[in-house]
Amino acid sequence: MEPGFSRGQSNNLPKVDLLMVADYFTNHAKYISAEIQGKKLARAGRDSYGDNAIGYVQDTDRFISFCIENIRSQQCDAIENATRSQADCKLWHEMRYARITPSKAYESAKCSTPDGVLVETILGAYKFKETFAIKRGKLLEESVMKVVSKIKNIQFKRVGFILSKDYPVLGASPDGIAEDCILEIKCPLTNKNIDKYVKDGVVVQKYNAQIQLQMFFARKEKCFFCIAHEDFETSQKLDIHEVTYDKDYCAELIRKCVMFWKENIFIQLL
Repeated sequence: MEPGFSRGQSNNLPKVDLLMVADYFTNHAKYISAEIQGKKLARAGRDSYGDNAIGYVQDTDRFISFCIENIRSQQCDAIENATRSQADCKLWHEMRYARITPSKAYESAKCSTPDGVLVETILGAYKFKETFAIKRGKLLEESVMKVVSKIKNIQFKRVGFILSKDYPVLGASPDGIAEDCILEIKCPLTNKNIDKYVKDGVVVQKYNAQIQLQMFFARKEKCFFCIAHEDFETSQKLDIHEVTYDKDYCAELIRKCVMFWKENIFIQLL
């Protein structure tokens, strides 16, 4: 044994639990790549119309302009209405395909890797569809919404996938919506994970970007960002953070997300 090293044993190795394993598989490109999921094979099976890669930047602008000119508000409303069951709805998943959604907005605005995990996830290449926290969130969503409604005296309702004809490559689906605000719910497995969402009373940048983009699509000026405690099932305890819409921040966020889509997503669809 070399000096400075010790033999690995059960009492000196880091503990690995199911959450760590699930997180590794859901975030490692080797296991969620489009090749593994068959997404690239499906795209490769489409008809070819020549060398589509030539001038793709100009084609991207033309494609977005075409969508803006042809998408109707009535179509967007119909899709929102038809997708209110969200993850349980096939159309909801189809509408999210190749679109940047609020949960990926912060990463998209910051990402400089053209062919990495983020691109693969936007293209729908998932191996694990749900983390434990997401599954818990789905189970508790209705209960949390009722508690928040009672505390704030606001009647929230479910909302589907919201599209904007002006930004066809983006979309959003908040957990709840009311007359003048939206609701976003997080259900961490332990209270130790609360600071993943809020630190020193301020929503962290990743989730602020998420709810800012949701407010933009929902056309609301306020969001209640709610975090259920680990014992919510028995205590109904949660934290509620009120966040207001930041127009300038959101405009810059959207600009960066659209740029990321143009440079990294569109070419994958050719």
